[in-house]
Amino acid sequence: MNGEPAKKALIKSEDRKADLALLRDLKDRDDLTEDESDAFEDMYERLENGTFATMTERQRNWARAVADRVGIAYERLSSEKAENVPKGREVKFVGVLSSDGLKSALATRRR
Repeated sequence: MNGEPAKKALIKSEDRKADLALLRDLKDRDDLTEDESDAFEDMYERLENGTFATMTERQRNWARAVADRVGIAYERLSSEKAENVPKGREVKFVGVLSSDGLKSALATRRR
């Protein structure tokens, strides 16, 4: 594997690890409802045994909301990190913003 498919596979693998860590922290909490605890246990087991590769967005959003409610910190997904966000369009550089242009503009104002 190389190129884009390898990058997507790596991101998915890291996302799976983040999902497992979040569910591991949630499933053993005493301050969750029985339904929440059972659901997180089930999701964790399905991820662990390979039935699911990662959680769905809806599952992840719910798990994060519960984690926020009970004070559990969670790791951002690889796909949400800045280095994995597509680059936007190029912006034309304005010379005034360069350090030399800024210095000359300030020098002109001081006179």
